[in-house]
Amino acid sequence: MIWTTGYGSVATTAVQRIDGAARLELRTTVRLDPATASAAARALPAGVDLMIRAVLAANGATGTTRALAGPERRAVSR
Repeated sequence: MIWTTGYGSVATTAVQRIDGAARLELRTTVRLDPATASAAARALPAGVDLMIRAVLAANGATGTTRALAGPERRAVSR
């Protein structure tokens, strides 16, 4: 599914392995103002992470207790 937004787009792909394990892959495209691109690029991952955790928790996602507990590693700037 591709969701077109005012800032770009979000594409989702549901993947299920042969053993039944499932995951959702997300790809986001965001148009940024060159003057603020670096700050936005640093802030977006944490905001996206928080939103995913909130949606999973609100929808009673099972098997995600460890995933919802908090970050296991710091983000690395590239």
